[in-house]
Amino acid sequence: MLPCGNNKRIALTVKNDSSNTRKGVAVTTGVPIPYEWNLCGTDILRLINSDDRLVEAQFLPLAWWEDGKRLKWVLVHFVANVEPSQSIQYEMFV
Repeated sequence: MLPCGNNKRIALTVKNDSSNTRKGVAVTTGVPIPYEWNLCGTDILRLINSDDRLVEAQFLPLAWWEDGKRLKWVLVHFVANVEPSQSIQYEMFV
């Protein structure tokens, strides 16, 4: 049996190019997962913001590597608040 995950982090950036504050904006993005990371499910995934606070998020499998055991792509859904002409950093724990 494969060990599931290995404490890796993937940086996600949400950028607001407008002159308006974006509050409660739904963000959806696909995240590629390297084969070597041995991610076999979404139940261990977590998302944190730049203040190291847990962010509510949904993680859905999109594609599997050829072995059918390891995730290749994950879809991430969460809500963000971004000030005008700013970016905010998140990290997805794998």
